[in-house]
Amino acid sequence: MSSDVHKDQRTCREEELPVPVHSMIMSPIGVDAPFGAIGALWTRAGVPNAQLVATLEKVATLIAVALRRFGVPKSAGSV
Repeated sequence: MSSDVHKDQRTCREEELPVPVHSMIMSPIGVDAPFGAIGALWTRAGVPNAQLVATLEKVATLIAVALRRFGVPKSAGSV
């Protein structure tokens, strides 16, 4: 989680982002052995509420289940 990406060294520089971004959260896809990530970005600085974080984590879990069950298209790489 980064409430201000401009002060966070882990994030992209502003010129690398397609839109103005100030805050973001990321969640790993795959808990024991993460193989990807999903994120949410927004234009205002701030900390997301617990419901938003929980929703993103649930989506990441569902993506992991689906990819493990059905696989990944060859053009997207392998899991």
